[in-house]
Amino acid sequence: MHGGCISTVFDICTTFPLQMISRPGFWQYGGVSRTLNVTYLRPVRVGTTVDIECEVVHAGQRLSSLRGVMRAATTDGTEGPVLAICEHNKANTDPPAPKL
Repeated sequence: MHGGCISTVFDICTTFPLQMISRPGFWQYGGVSRTLNVTYLRPVRVGTTVDIECEVVHAGQRLSSLRGVMRAATTDGTEGPVLAICEHNKANTDPPAPKL
């Protein structure tokens, strides 16, 4: 898999857990990327199935820090080798929540 494709997959997948904690005025629109640092550890060969684990490290009112790990998938339930890792920092662009 091309490195640009891996970066795109990480950009999308690391935003998913952020959406799980969103609410109006707090990461409602997913924000915008500030940095996306990807470290490529092993090649992802054609036909490889991958598992991607993502987590929210920190989510404040304006900034968030997210982490992702891409592994080769296995059929026996064990963890495959790590193929790439990322650190993704985002800025919140939501308008302020309306005051009730």
